Amino acid sequence: MDAVFADGASELLSKEANAALRFVEQMTLRPELIGRTEIDEMRKLGVSEEAIIDTATVCAVFNTIDRLADAFAFHVPDEIAFDRAAPSLVKRGYALPGPVVWLTEILPAPRLTRSKRSR
Repeated sequence: MDAVFADGASELLSKEANAALRFVEQMTLRPELIGRTEIDEMRKLGVSEEAIIDTATVCAVFNTIDRLADAFAFHVPDEIAFDRAAPSLVKRGYALPGPVVWLTEILPAPRLTRSKRSR
């Protein structure tokens, strides 16, 4: 992300996308500093509730998987293996497996609430 902000590429993104990227950076590197203020700032910049939830969810899942991969020394395939897997990813993407999709359909969606408590 440093490269996005350092080389001016962030100027090509919307203010909402830049706000989400800053939030992801903070959530990844300094999660203990995230509170109501950061969420309110995203709202002020026009980031929707759904986008805030999606951003936080994707970031949390990615960070969890990344940390588990580091902790358990997961094998990272080489470029040839990635190239072999690419057609399958293009065909089905990163879609959730059937049982997980079913759970997302029956469980209530998470909601962001404005707590009276700050930080």
